[in-house]
Amino acid sequence: MVSQVIKETFRNNYADDYRDSDNYYKILFNSGRSLQQRELNQLQTMINKDIESFGGNQYHPGSAVSGGSAAPETSVPFIKLTGLGDLTVAQLKNTPWIQSGSEGLELKIEFAAAATDTDPATIYVTYTSSNSQSTTEQLVATAGRTLTYNGSAAGLVGKTLTIQSTDTSSNPATGLGTLYTISAGRFFVNGHFVYSDTQTIVLSRYTRTPNATIGWLVTESIVKVEDDENLYDNSGANLNISAPGADRYRITLTLTTKDLVDSDQYFIELAKMVGGTIVNDRNAVDGSNNLYEVDEYFSSRHFSSHGSFIASG
Repeated sequence: MVSQVIKETFRNNYADDYRDSDNYYKILFNSGRSLQQRELNQLQTMINKDIESFGGNQYHPGSAVSGGSAAPETSVPFIKLTGLGDLTVAQLKNTPWIQSGSEGLELKIEFAAAATDTDPATIYVTYTSSNSQSTTEQLVATAGRTLTYNGSAAGLVGKTLTIQSTDTSSNPATGLGTLYTISAGRFFVNGHFVYSDTQTIVLSRYTRTPNATIGWLVTESIVKVEDDENLYDNSGANLNISAPGADRYRITLTLTTKDLVDSDQYFIELAKMVGGTIVNDRNAVDGSNNLYEVDEYFSSRHFSSHGSFIASG
């Protein structure tokens, strides 16, 4: 639901004093009367209330409306590094690298996590090939070796990363960790179908059996021209900075785990993982909260009884 702070902002700054109890369902504009700020903002709220009422009956809060498939990964190869140098975790995602040595070990970095107070910078990879092994399942990087970028992207050519030299049972240089990814899509939040790009988080850096409550950290904000110059009038060839446009209400979704969220922040639970297994997934179809999946179910049933048949004998 919309936070109380945002509701008060709508009411105090934008004159949106809409109340369900008034039972107003349409604003009827009159000829010869000027438009009011309140009327324009209430018009949007009325429409959104209808969408929220219907959507709330079909979707769990935070659940995917389109796209947004969830993919827990409990056996992702990790490599601990001595550092990232001048590179960022965003630069490393989906990039090819080759390990020093005659083995010709090649890998693709799927995700990277920056160093923390307790853990080194870590990359999560897919091994792609090697001169010395026949299958990618047998491949593993070697402690102390150097990884060299093996592509042509600007800013990465010539860059290297060093695998930590320590490789003990208590501090392995390589192993398997757990990630959780939600692909790009639209999700039902606050009566809106909110868009999010693909997001990946680390549930456990170095184990396959974490316990975690996964969900969205919902951030609501009011965006003004001081925050985004693109809100100035853009009807001409250039932005007209003497004609500021209307403010915008923004909702941003950040995939995270509940233990990282403060008590006063807005968190929507999506799934729980216990011992590396998802035990409660609110995006899972239960036959009643996802119209697309319901349609798919009945389409399948219809085809099974009215599909293509061949008479034999």
